[in-house]
Amino acid sequence: MVLISHLPPELLFFILEFACEDTKNFTYSPLGVELSLVCKYFCNIIRRNGLDLRYVAMEGMETLEQFLGLLKRRSRHAKRVHSLFLSVDSAVGLKPTTESCQHMADLMAHILREINPAHLSVLYIHLPYPCHIIVTPPIPLPCVFPALTDLVLSGAFIVNPPDKPSYAPRLERIQMWRVVVLPSEQTPEELTRLAPNLTRLEICIQPNPSTAMMLCLPVTKYILAHCSKDSETTDHPFPPRLKQLVFDFYPCYALPKDTRERHEQGILTFKILVLPDDDAPLMDALTIFPFPLDDIPPIDDYEEREAARYEKLWEGWLKCTKGEDVSWS
Repeated sequence: MVLISHLPPELLFFILEFACEDTKNFTYSPLGVELSLVCKYFCNIIRRNGLDLRYVAMEGMETLEQFLGLLKRRSRHAKRVHSLFLSVDSAVGLKPTTESCQHMADLMAHILREINPAHLSVLYIHLPYPCHIIVTPPIPLPCVFPALTDLVLSGAFIVNPPDKPSYAPRLERIQMWRVVVLPSEQTPEELTRLAPNLTRLEICIQPNPSTAMMLCLPVTKYILAHCSKDSETTDHPFPPRLKQLVFDFYPCYALPKDTRERHEQGILTFKILVLPDDDAPLMDALTIFPFPLDDIPPIDDYEEREAARYEKLWEGWLKCTKGEDVSWS
């Protein structure tokens, strides 16, 4: 009887790769990962080839730091992550200060710098506080991610170095959730630099005057380009291949009276983007969900609503990793 250690390495690798390739059910560890816990020989092969890091979900600062330490101890070949979910929960006790948010963003950037970028196709990043220009620093991509096709950012923003070509040339879909204020007035141009082949973009944003003023002009240009009879017209700052732009609205929780007034002013400004119902061809290119004029929930509802939003984010990552369609609403 031939011992498993006598099998050709290439054959054994494919057997263990198949055992680790479990994207149909994420409620338990793949068989290959379980085998690595009971057989040192299997464990060495799986870790040496990075089969245990195909699909990775890390939540919490301590867990993220441990994951970073693990990555630093491995060779580049053993860090071939295909789908990655990185999250920091507000329960860690960090206050939403510039320093704490910078620390979280730096940690995310370090992890992205350590993994092998050649295979990453799905990336989800969640920071605990809504994305705001004052306290949310952008996360710079450290290098080219040639396989990245899906990017979902919750309370975060990723940028391409301004003096470099696209670091995500195959990126097709971006969702930006929980945005209070866009990182800059050049956000559409920054998205173009990052993902020139982007086809779908969703922004879940709070409709305050600042975001409205930043977006009105570029979105108007996007609308005009899609209304043009010249199909080659792309005179707008968004990526030239963008086919669908989706706006959803992040609620303004009940705070002082002036905050509510700013919320209402922002909605009125955003209303210039509302299109006629019979403009069906354009509605395929631009979707705007109803304005939450009366949806100003009490601050006591914040944790419950954010928990539901996080659950949706998690379910989206599972579906995207499995290759299933993800809801864009």
